[in-house]
Amino acid sequence: MKYHIITVIFSFLFYVFRFIIPVEVIFVLSGIYYVSTLFFLKNYKTNKWLVPPQLFTLTMVLYIFLPSILIYYGGMIYERFNLSLFTELNIVSANIVTLFATSTMWSSFLLASIKKNFQILEISTNDIRKKKINKRIFLFFLITISIQFYGVIANISGYSVESSASSQIVSIFGGFSIFIFVYYFYTNYESIIDKVDVKFLMMLLSLIILGFAFASKSKVVSPFLYLILVDYFKRKKFNKKIIIIGFSVFLLSFVIVPIIRESINKNEDIRLNITSNSKVNVSDAFFSFLYRTTYVPQLIMAIDYSGELPQSVKELWEYHLLSPIYSVLPRPIYKNKPEITFGKWFSYNVYGSTRENNIGATYQGILYLNGGIGSVFVGFFLLGLFQALFVKLFFNEKYIPIYLSLLLSLFLLPQEPWVFYVRLIQSAISLYLVYRLINRY
Repeated sequence: MKYHIITVIFSFLFYVFRFIIPVEVIFVLSGIYYVSTLFFLKNYKTNKWLVPPQLFTLTMVLYIFLPSILIYYGGMIYERFNLSLFTELNIVSANIVTLFATSTMWSSFLLASIKKNFQILEISTNDIRKKKINKRIFLFFLITISIQFYGVIANISGYSVESSASSQIVSIFGGFSIFIFVYYFYTNYESIIDKVDVKFLMMLLSLIILGFAFASKSKVVSPFLYLILVDYFKRKKFNKKIIIIGFSVFLLSFVIVPIIRESINKNEDIRLNITSNSKVNVSDAFFSFLYRTTYVPQLIMAIDYSGELPQSVKELWEYHLLSPIYSVLPRPIYKNKPEITFGKWFSYNVYGSTRENNIGATYQGILYLNGGIGSVFVGFFLLGLFQALFVKLFFNEKYIPIYLSLLLSLFLLPQEPWVFYVRLIQSAISLYLVYRLINRY
């Protein structure tokens, strides 16, 4: 923990003197911190890749640190932006703020963590009870996945569909489907690895098809991310085969999903468009993936912005305090419940895109918009405490399937900070109820 606290102090000093610090110095020091944190520090000896700050650190390397190096040295070129956006000072600022945020999260997480070894024993289930649970799991999965497919067919949910009470209900069932899929894989891991499991393959294929039906890259790849997490928990090492297959499907989504979205926008036949565009270069898909998973421009713009701020930024801490209330009260009852509008505001007013697009400024970016480096510190300190709380509640023998289902939400942070707390509380409560229902006698 001392290492992270020292990094918080030094990154704050770097922020104060960022105008005179060369970018090479920040690249080297940030690189040392990320490499040592990810691979050498013994924050946890067991299951370290299931620790939320560990995974968040990895995303910051992929989203901010490595792209910053590529952009600064000409490896990535954004034609839509003037080169003046990627000045040495802007690159330095974006990386210092990210380093400060990451080390602050680690410090508060370790400070609040009671579980130091991050290791648990698994509970064995007798065969008769396991069969009962499997039947309920598969039945619940069929119900939840059918509701989602109906939502797409009935134009209740999916790409370019306006948010409504009905679409939110469909979205809830989406969370249930993923949890049930994770629970089935976790419960039947040994048999699935040893032989072909038809039910498991049906679940996986259904979720992938649903992701394409929603025209959502994240929905396409999310089943594989959960497979990787569960497999890592069981084996204590990563399965290269699952990672390669998942990444290949994810790249494929960068070819197919844009075609599906274009067909929906133009009201054209999707099958014909996919056939006519079947020779899309895979390298185009890779570079599309690379640019779409880079948040350096958004973070720089958020740090540089000095104009009028939207309500979601001005009242950010009020939203934080009320997030537990927002999580349990639906909008018809609590009419003052805020809407998620920051992405559209940022897209039009800062990023220079349209109001229809939903572009985030990164979690640290919106905190910086609210109150500079001080808000970043408070926001990420609270975030680390909340992550530690969820680890304490769910990383145990009984509720590990719930924890694994919530893990992506613990480190893939939303555009607006209050939404992080609302969604996690809602998901935890709903998944706990489903878990209890599946495991009833």
